[in-house]
Formats: sequence, structure tokens, C-alpha cells
Amino acid sequence: MTTTLGEALTAEDKSASFLKHQSIKDGYDQAKAKLDKKRKKLNRPALLDTEAPNDALKKAFFRALDIALDDILGRAWAGWDELRRLADLEKTPPDEIHRVTVSDHTIESQHEPSVDIVVDGIPFHTFDFKVTAQLKVKSIDLQVQAGEITAIRLGSLELGGLVKLGDRKLLEKKMAEVTLDEHVMHLSKPIPIRAKKSHAKMDVAIDA
Repeated sequence: MTTTLGEALTAEDKSASFLKHQSIKDGYDQAKAKLDKKRKKLNRPALLDTEAPNDALKKAFFRALDIALDDILGRAWAGWDELRRLADLEKTPPDEIHRVTVSDHTIESQHEPSVDIVVDGIPFHTFDFKVTAQLKVKSIDLQVQAGEITAIRLGSLELGGLVKLGDRKLLEKKMAEVTLDEHVMHLSKPIPIRAKKSHAKMDVAIDA
């Protein structure tokens, strides 16, 4: 499966029109006001077209959420108690392959990408996004070897979620089925079974 979190959340909004929300424009206007004050020091036109950075913001946002859904799923499962016994290589020889079936459940994934408007190395505004996604899965079989998840078989996957800027809701996606390119995924990078879950956070800078 190659679908990313960003693609799945915005499947019905291909143009990412939610990034044209008034709160986004307000951020551009704040950046423009600060840039106007720095005009003489920067020795460059102070104009900042409020439409021009939108494409760059869109690219940066998607780059921050360029996270494969199978990676999110695998890392969530890697923290499960049911799998930790298979990470003990003294009790589970590394050459043994185990298949673990997991019952229907929902996984929540939270991310906090931030995008900066930067001019000549000077930051003028930061967009702090909050992204929450729910992934509903069923008929899951995991292949585990040497304390790592090496392959995943999915029957179906549904995803819904919310994108916020601060406390303002920009996008809400209702739970809907995600089209899978592959139902059996042999992971190019096996995911180690670990003790706790973690939340992803990524900072991306835009050079305006």
C-alpha cells in the first residue's frame, strides 16, 4: 500500500481548498505586515501576494504528512502486548516466522506538522496544524520474524480524520473506505516491536 496519510485525508479535496480557509489568509496577512516593516532592512519589495504562498504551503503540508498508512498501522501494532512476547529472541528464535491475527479495531494517529513562512532566513509566521486520523481495520494478519513485523495482510481499511489550525477546524473527513493498491504488504523496512507508541511531528519551512 502506497497511500499516504495526506492523500487519504484529502481524497475528496484534490485541490486542498481547505488551505484557503480565512485563518490561512489571516496568517499570510500577518506575515505581510511584518515583512512590510522589514522592507528597508531586507532591501527587497515588501509585497507578499496572499495567494502566491498557497501552493508552497500545500506542498509543505503534504510533505509533512507523506507518511504511508501501512507504516502508521505497523508502528501502532508494534506496541501491542500481544506481540511483545515475539520480540524476546531467547524464547522466539529469529529464524522462526509467526503469523498473528488481530481482531477488528480502530487506531488513532495524531500529528502536529508546522509550516513556517521564511524570507531571507527570517521567519514571519508559523502555521501550527493538528491532524487526527482514525483508521478502522479488520481481517488483519501480521507476519513477525526476529522481533519485527515484516508483512501485513489487510481485508479492508476505513479512514476518517480532522485537520485543525490552532483551535480552528479546516477539514473534517468522515469515515470512508480507503482503496488499497495491495492487500498483502511486504515491508521494505521491517518495523521493530517496541514498548510504547509515539506521535509524529515534523517542521517544514517555506522560503517565500
